[in-house]
Parts: sequence; C-alpha cells; structure tokens
Amino acid sequence: MPQATRYPWDHFPPVYIHASESAVQTHHAYAAAKAGESLAAMKLVADAMSPQIVERLWRRFDGQSPVLINVHVKPVAGANAIPSALARALSASLG
Repeated sequence: MPQATRYPWDHFPPVYIHASESAVQTHHAYAAAKAGESLAAMKLVADAMSPQIVERLWRRFDGQSPVLINVHVKPVAGANAIPSALARALSASLG
C-alpha cells in the first residue's frame, strides 16, 4: 500500500497542552464527560485547564480573533462533551 502524501502545515501554530493525558483520564468527571455529560465536561475542563497555557494562547493570538471549534469523532457510546466544553471555556477566557 502506498504511503499517504504529507503536506506542510505552513504557519500552523504549535499544540498547547493543558494537562497530561493521565491527569485527564483519571479525573473523577472524565467517564461522564466522555459519555456526553456537559456538566461533567465543564468540571473536568475547569480543573484541567492551565492558566499558564491560557496566557500563552492569549499572547500568541492577541489581536487575531481566531475562531475556536471543537473537532471530535462520534463515538459508539455517547458524544464526548470534552472538546465542546474546552472550546467554550477557552472562548470565555480569551474573549
């Protein structure tokens, strides 16, 4: 099978990590948030969102008015509420 062609992302910004995967997956609200419970997702995001990363995002995108979108796959059981909660929280934090 031929290997897929990779295209450069040009000036795409770096990825900003708020918390480790293990910290998120062991959070008491993770299972419910992953299953689609919005309140659990908001609690998880509030606890995992890094003020230092929010500050870095603010400096990186200041004056650019980026649009935040939540991208996720549709799982078999429930709809993961975490991406939407993170997008909403970042939008509120960054204006």
